[in-house]
Parts: sequence; structure tokens; C-alpha cells
Amino acid sequence: MKTKTFAITAYLLLFLLQSCVEPIVMVPEEDMPVVVHCVLTRNMVLDHDSNAKDPIQTLNLYYAKRISATGDYEIISDAQVSISGGGQLYVFTWNGDAWTSTFSPMYGTEYVLTVKLNDGRELHSKTRLPSKVTIVSEPVYSGRSVMNSLAGYLKVTGCSEDVDIWMTALSGREYDIQHFFTNHPGADDVNLFSKSLQEMPVFEQIVSNLHSILDLPWCNGDKVLFENYLQSCAFLPAHFQFLKIHHPKDFDNGILSPLLLHHDHSSGTTEYYQCRDGFLLFVDTIDVASGYIGMTPTRIPVRCSIVSPEYDTYLGNLTNNAYHIDELANMYSMDLSYTNIEGGIGIFGSLYYSDGISGLL
Repeated sequence: MKTKTFAITAYLLLFLLQSCVEPIVMVPEEDMPVVVHCVLTRNMVLDHDSNAKDPIQTLNLYYAKRISATGDYEIISDAQVSISGGGQLYVFTWNGDAWTSTFSPMYGTEYVLTVKLNDGRELHSKTRLPSKVTIVSEPVYSGRSVMNSLAGYLKVTGCSEDVDIWMTALSGREYDIQHFFTNHPGADDVNLFSKSLQEMPVFEQIVSNLHSILDLPWCNGDKVLFENYLQSCAFLPAHFQFLKIHHPKDFDNGILSPLLLHHDHSSGTTEYYQCRDGFLLFVDTIDVASGYIGMTPTRIPVRCSIVSPEYDTYLGNLTNNAYHIDELANMYSMDLSYTNIEGGIGIFGSLYYSDGISGLL
């Protein structure tokens, strides 16, 4: 009996030992996804310069980092990168810092991105540069130049499609905090400030300048017009640091009163304009460094960008994650949920822009 019990015990021990020394198969961690960051860009100002050179388009290609990883991104400098569109093929080359190619994307044209990695993987995406629209600015009051630095009407005409517009102030000083005000019904409220135009120092400056204009001899009879104008502007909400607008192709802001006017000094006549196809825009700044609050004495240049739908979604994703839209110029954040890269992650988008809109601010 003892022998039998010992045999059973030994058998069980042998079984357990065999189970313990059985090799454990470790599943290797999956490769981190490849990230693409590329935004095709065109400057509208260069459209009127016959000697202008084509801009350099930049693409960043790298491996995403794990949450616990430190140091720089692992850059991919050995691949085949190209973009096709408009019957042309643009090959990107590695310049030691990024992938680049020199060309101007064409308005209303779709572009297809292809990235072939050495391990056989391929990444694809596409974007379409929005159709060209005409951006026209008008001062609210053209009889006195000071108004050009306070307010203006922006008209986006020639729209064959809806467009997404992003505006940022280009003061050139990092310590400026800008606020935008507009009556455009398509303005996004994602970055609304807690105050309205009436509560901001800029409004006091606007009121002061408008009332000084009312004292001009040829402004008799226009006081009601200006008072109505002030009332219509008073409660415009403040947008912090940038302004995002979805502008439909058949835009009509419903404004029937003539807010724009032009005085011909030679004839002494005043002409009024209807502005149903335009929208009001103000910009003010708080100069934190010097303690000055209100309008700066010089015009604040504004960058007006018309962006592709996927890049609009990407920028919205940035701001919803508390990023400023200028913070991720070249790198895609792993915190974002939006990507339009097939076979990887990242963003492939397009835009065209104009800086310092003349006569507006």
C-alpha cells in the first residue's frame, strides 16, 4: 500500500514539475504605429506675384512613442513618399530634418498621399485644397482711417461650396492675448470668453471714436445709423485667441441696415452699402507685459485660413483637447482621437491663407 501511495505521489510530482518547466511563450509587443503630419499650404498673396517661388511642402514621418517612452521621436528617413494630384506626381525627399517637396497645391484639387516603408507597409490618405474664394475687407466707416484699426466687414464671395475659416491675430508678440468678435452665425462657440464686446476695453475705444466722427459737419442725420450700429455690436461674444467660422456658399447674415458708408469729399455725398454677404469682425488685445489693456495703436494683422474639412476637424480636435492651434505645427499628438491616415495615424490636410487683411484691422 505504501509503495502504491509513493508511486502515485511521485507521478503527481513529476506531472507538476513537467508543467512548471514548460516554456512560456511571450507575445511580443506590437510595433508602434507610424505617424504622418502633412498640411499642404498655399499663400494667396503669392497668387499676384509672377516672380514668386513655389512654397516648400513639408511632411513629418516618425514612429509614435509609448506612454512610458522618453526622448525624441524615432524619425523615419528611409522610405518612398509622394503626393499626386492635378495630373502631377510630387516626390518628397529627406533633407535631414523632414520630407520636403516644392510645389503650390491648386485650388479645388484632390491630392493623394502614398508612403511606402522598407518593411513593405504602405500608408495612404487624401485631401482636397478648397476652391478659391474672394476675401474682401471693408472698413465700417471709410471716412476716417482710425476706424480701420477698430472694426471692419469681411466678405467671402465667390463661394461655390461651404468653406471653413480659421482666423488668428499675428501681433508678433507672445505676451498678447487676442479676442475676436463677430456677428457671423457660423462662428464656433468652442472658445467663447466670459465677456461680450460691451464689457471689453475695446468697446469704449469704438464708442469714443464713433462719437468723435458724429461731430463732423457732414455726419448730420447719421447719428441714428451709428447708434444702431453700436447697439448691434454691443453684445457680440468674445472668442479667445482665434475665431473659427463655417461659412456657407449662399451666406446671408440678414443685415438690412446700411452699416457701411462712404463719403465722397469732392462731391460731398455719402453713399450707403448693404452688407448681407459680409460679416462684422473686431480684434482687441491685452498687452500683459506693459499692463496696457485695450486696442493697440497699430493695426493687428490677421491670418485668414481656408482649410480642408479634415484639417478643420483636426484643428477642432486640438482645441477640444486644450491645445492652442499653433502648438502642434509639425507633430501629431497621441492624445488626439482624430486621424485620416490609412495604415497609420496622423493628419494629411490642406489650406490656403492670407495675412494682414488690408483695410480690415
